[in-house]
Amino acid sequence: MNISKEERAAKLRELATDIKTANLIEEMITLENQLDVLKQKQFYRENPNNKSQVKISPAFYAYHKCLSAYKEIIKLLIAATGNGETSPLREYLKSLKSRNSD
Repeated sequence: MNISKEERAAKLRELATDIKTANLIEEMITLENQLDVLKQKQFYRENPNNKSQVKISPAFYAYHKCLSAYKEIIKLLIAATGNGETSPLREYLKSLKSRNSD
């Protein structure tokens, strides 16, 4: 039961309860797309003269920053939807958080 990114984005948009939550969800979807693009890039560069020497590329740093921002947005959304009651958005975000921390 693997849903596409578009279906998941539509589901998240439906669960948004207010404008702040909707904006955070839009930012989260944007970051997901950026992470997908950055995953395609090379994270390490080898020294052509000595293959045992590698450097971390700027793409790795950009990926790391986007991933950190993505995780923080998930935490913010969980906190914003948590007033003691359980909401479908909160449950879904908790599943995303546990999947990302593995």
